[in-house]
Amino acid sequence: MTASQSLDVSGIVRAFGPARALDDFSLSVAPGEFVSILGPSGCGKSTLLRVVAGLEDADAGTIRIGDRSVRGLRPKDRQIAFVFQSYALYPHMTCRQNLAAPLVMRELSPFGRNRLVGRLVPGSGAVRRAIAERVERTAALLGIEALLDRRPSQLSGGQRQRVALGRALIREPRLFLLDEPLANLDAALRNRTRGELHDLQRRLGTTTLFVTHDQAEAMAISDRVVVMFAGRVRQIGTPDDLYRNPVDLDVARFLSQPHLNAVGAALIANTLPSLRVRGTPVARAGGVVAFRPEHARVMEAGRGLPFTVRRAEHAGSDAHLFVALRDGTRCVARIPSETIADWPRGRHGILAFDPEAAWIFPAPEGDAGHAPHLSVVA
Repeated sequence: MTASQSLDVSGIVRAFGPARALDDFSLSVAPGEFVSILGPSGCGKSTLLRVVAGLEDADAGTIRIGDRSVRGLRPKDRQIAFVFQSYALYPHMTCRQNLAAPLVMRELSPFGRNRLVGRLVPGSGAVRRAIAERVERTAALLGIEALLDRRPSQLSGGQRQRVALGRALIREPRLFLLDEPLANLDAALRNRTRGELHDLQRRLGTTTLFVTHDQAEAMAISDRVVVMFAGRVRQIGTPDDLYRNPVDLDVARFLSQPHLNAVGAALIANTLPSLRVRGTPVARAGGVVAFRPEHARVMEAGRGLPFTVRRAEHAGSDAHLFVALRDGTRCVARIPSETIADWPRGRHGILAFDPEAAWIFPAPEGDAGHAPHLSVVA
């Protein structure tokens, strides 16, 4: 394989009319690093990959792969492999031919590619044998040797994804760009395939940018995660850094499942006047107190925030209990699924949370002091 290279993206701007898909975007990726780009739909994730790949031109900024600027280089000259969400396999070709296609186009002349006259071109036979050997090696790496003589229509979604990955890997890229490549897989296959993708990247050591809007996916397989909103970097860090120390309410909310609890500090201070959140007295704090469902608990009685149950959702061994506080703020707590029957709709209880696992953030603009109702809860 070609040695992995660093990637440096500095001050990239990409505008479509008055709207900026990328707004002064900067990122440095070390050789062999796996970095996920995470953000909501429309935040500029895919545009970033397309600009790095050369499929779109940046309006401003620089991109360096290794020690070389790629300004003006065509996509095929950047030694980048791009895997799309749609797989983009050639339907009329077998998997063997799909894997070989990038090498055939790159290493054989137009005459050499012709099956009728190609054998008459000096050296084309040796090139074809070398390509066939690389196809076999790549197929073995991905465990798809038995699929080589099938067409894409004869494959499952997971099998097609492996072929798409193989077609990218066979080029021995310096940089691997993945644009939501697992989005079309069912949940179980998606979880298994992301583990295989992580293991494969570790074995190959290829520098990788992975675009997703699935926070669990990004947190599970990345060395670092870039959280972006509206074309700008909001926070970069390891999965653990982002989980424990989100820089603001938007990041904390985006990294919470099913949603972040954000309760007005004034409401909490009225109920729990002596409470401190990470050492800060809530009674002297403004804004909102944010905490995740896994750091909340529900009780029949005790010291905490009174609530009324709205509904519950099974989530395997756990369940999510959706409740409404006295001022209407909606919260959710993670509870053992076997206790769902204890909390029917309309029941009253007390919500408590771990103050050392919570944060105090400024209230969103336009909010009068308690958390906005951003989650749709039945």
